[in-house]
Amino acid sequence: MVCLKQDAVVTVIPTKTFGKEYDLVKVETTFQMDQPFPEDEVMFVPGKEVIPDAILKLMTDNQFDFGPKLSRDVVSKIGDFSQEVEDPNRRDETRKDALLGYLITYMDQIKLMPIGGNNYHISYEFRLYPDQDGNFEFRTTLPFAGLGEASNIDIQLIMVLPTGVTFDPIKTKGIAVNGTELQEQPFVTEANRHILSFYHKADPDFFVTYKYNA
Repeated sequence: MVCLKQDAVVTVIPTKTFGKEYDLVKVETTFQMDQPFPEDEVMFVPGKEVIPDAILKLMTDNQFDFGPKLSRDVVSKIGDFSQEVEDPNRRDETRKDALLGYLITYMDQIKLMPIGGNNYHISYEFRLYPDQDGNFEFRTTLPFAGLGEASNIDIQLIMVLPTGVTFDPIKTKGIAVNGTELQEQPFVTEANRHILSFYHKADPDFFVTYKYNA
């Protein structure tokens, strides 16, 4: 089972400007598979529950992927955790799986329901906190973990930023599997709202960093 196409639209809701410590990020995505999922298939998606700072830093330092994860993929990775713990040669694997298991406790489960044929739609939102310099960094990998990908997959990401922010043109980019950097296609509306668009035919990581204007 592989993903043939995935489109994602990410909208940042500027809750930080209304006294919150974070912005709210809303993600709407559709994806097409080469065959349907089982009726009981679920996916873990980022939730609104706050991850403790110490754990968040540990995961960030290990470049942990906070994006949605297919349940079966998670189970396959942590299913042999008890055997990993007993094997001193698998300590790195044990640590990564322990972090994955911990992260899942802060994620929500949603059932994958087709919207037609082998096409699916999911929607979720989560809190995005700034760093000590006031920078917000959004990161995602498409297609989502566990979906698999076709050799000629189409990937598109559109991110709508709030008014009154400036995105970092150096830190904002896509990175393909082969290390090639993908440049965003920016568009500014009459209301001074930045819209960033990426398109690629592989499995890229996307990074968008922005900051509110002083």
